[in-house]
Amino acid sequence: MAARTQLQLGTDLQRTDDFTAALGHLTAAADTFQSLPDHRQHAAALLQLGRLARRQGHTDKAVLHLREAATLPTCYPADHAQTAAVLLELSETSFEQRDHVEGVEHVGRRARRCAGTARVGDGRGG
Repeated sequence: MAARTQLQLGTDLQRTDDFTAALGHLTAAADTFQSLPDHRQHAAALLQLGRLARRQGHTDKAVLHLREAATLPTCYPADHAQTAAVLLELSETSFEQRDHVEGVEHVGRRARRCAGTARVGDGRGG
């Protein structure tokens, strides 16, 4: 089955709460996109894996998937709407983990990088 079909099927199954089947399809899609490499689609699959893990209450796994998805556009141009979705999901997951400070700092740094700005004196540049 083609990776894009796997991604769409996994996303649809997640919406119907068929988490086991969704996980299989999303994992297969992420692995395929990583090996191609198709970084934009890989980030999309990781976003869906993060959402799935979050819905299942596995916030630690969700954060791992979402952070990986958030770092792909740093090296490879990606869709800004997708990047925003990843950052929003990561932020909400961090709050659920009661990891407010780290979540806010990570999202703030990433958002500033996307916008090409930085806080004065933070040493990170744009």
